[in-house]
Amino acid sequence: TLVVAPPSRASLAAGKALAVFTLSCLAVLLALAGTYLSFNFGIPMIEGGGPSPISLDLGSTGLLLLVALPYLAMLAGLEIAISTFGRSFKETQNYFSALTFAVMLPGMAISFLQRDLSGWFYALPFANAVAAFKDVFTESWRWRELAVCLASNLFYCGLTLALARRLLDEEGLLFKG
Repeated sequence: TLVVAPPSRASLAAGKALAVFTLSCLAVLLALAGTYLSFNFGIPMIEGGGPSPISLDLGSTGLLLLVALPYLAMLAGLEIAISTFGRSFKETQNYFSALTFAVMLPGMAISFLQRDLSGWFYALPFANAVAAFKDVFTESWRWRELAVCLASNLFYCGLTLALARRLLDEEGLLFKG
């Protein structure tokens, strides 16, 4: 089918990103459902039926999902862009290891920060979603910071998808020798 009616490079980029995004969303939905259930039903059972020291309501769970969606779309575009440079599966996995650290390190650093973060911090890629997650879990979130986080991640999402499309247009990157 692809030989008879070849798709455009933009369609290829969009299809690949959509596949990555869909599976990422499924993983996040399952993780949020498990977190919600354990915070609201599991911990109180362990505590002997008393009130849980940690709570997570449906509204907060929805906010977490709202923050996660543009973040996942940005990561999907970035993964597609990075994967164009790999000549083999193993080489691409090595590139993804660097991406894993780029995502994990800001999260680790933010977990140790005790003070409020300034507004510009919510515009930084990778760190902004982790900071917004922390704010939602500690019930200290503000609409302004969430809006900056969402807007910046949507911008980065468009940027990474445009980069992935542009890289898929490069014949030399697609047909490596």
